[in-house]
Amino acid sequence: MTSDEVWDKIEAAHRAKNELSTVKLYTVWLRGVKLFRATGAEIQGMDWDANIIAELSFSEVGFGESSTIQTSKIFNRSSVNEWFELTYASYAVLPRSILQSMPEEWQHRFVEGMRELSKSFDWTPKEGQIYRVSLHEINETAEQQFGNEIADPLLRYRNSSFKEIESRRKT
Repeated sequence: MTSDEVWDKIEAAHRAKNELSTVKLYTVWLRGVKLFRATGAEIQGMDWDANIIAELSFSEVGFGESSTIQTSKIFNRSSVNEWFELTYASYAVLPRSILQSMPEEWQHRFVEGMRELSKSFDWTPKEGQIYRVSLHEINETAEQQFGNEIADPLLRYRNSSFKEIESRRKT
């Protein structure tokens, strides 16, 4: 019996119990190759490598294999994970001078989001600890990960050049 035949029997059993409306089955694809069928909870419970997740696609069983479901719906991926994409970055470093250059309404939403984060998690450094951010050249030839520290034109938020900030604005 093939895996498709097994999942067809499981799907038929769910239908017989009238549970199909609450348990959705998905076909899991990797680079266009059909891998298996599983429920959303089963897929979420598997130990997936982040690079593989980016290449997976899903279709809901019973709606045709062409009805692709967004990966974020299966894995409950937030906009933050989508924004970081496949980088290995652990932090988002945002220049204050750029944040202050955004429209007032956007700044209010940003601050409200930061307040909500602070109410939900104790994420700030403890007394006597700080984060230090500095701009470095990329050094691909040396064994060290970073090259020399270089001047950051956005470091001084009070004295950042209007010309420098505007030169970075996308139209």
